[in-house]
Amino acid sequence: MRMITNLLDLSKADEDRLLPHKQPIELDPLLATIIGEMQPRAQASQVVIPMVTTQLQLVGDPDLVRRILENLVDNAIRYAPTESAISISARKVDDNIEIRIADAGAGVPPALREQVFERFVQLEDTTRSGHGLGLAFCKVAVEAHGGRIWIEDAMPGAMFCVRFPDA
Repeated sequence: MRMITNLLDLSKADEDRLLPHKQPIELDPLLATIIGEMQPRAQASQVVIPMVTTQLQLVGDPDLVRRILENLVDNAIRYAPTESAISISARKVDDNIEIRIADAGAGVPPALREQVFERFVQLEDTTRSGHGLGLAFCKVAVEAHGGRIWIEDAMPGAMFCVRFPDA
């Protein structure tokens, strides 16, 4: 279902019709819900996702922001090695809210860090399932909010960073 919804939203973005319905979003309850929903997958992969307290609020479309974060946490679980932890943090940076999700996996090579946000692009790892749409959706949804998304080294692993304007 997530794949179909991502395809529909990517199509809307192509037509400049992906318009966020912005409202205040408390990050702590949203992250707690996402972490709770992802716990069974994380446990099955022997990955820990510690609960997070940010005490931050951002302004965005609740459904789109939830799906962005779900996609990023899902990817982190998928690429995290067994018996490792996924880190989720949020902070205020100037007039923005920045959320970071990191795993301790193999990471994303610098040469591919922009390409993985394109449709149907995946890292060359045949042991992982996916369709190459989740990160493409994340990029268009973040940009529809006036924000940006990028990847940094987590040493080891990848850290996906999302910045939303705080207005």
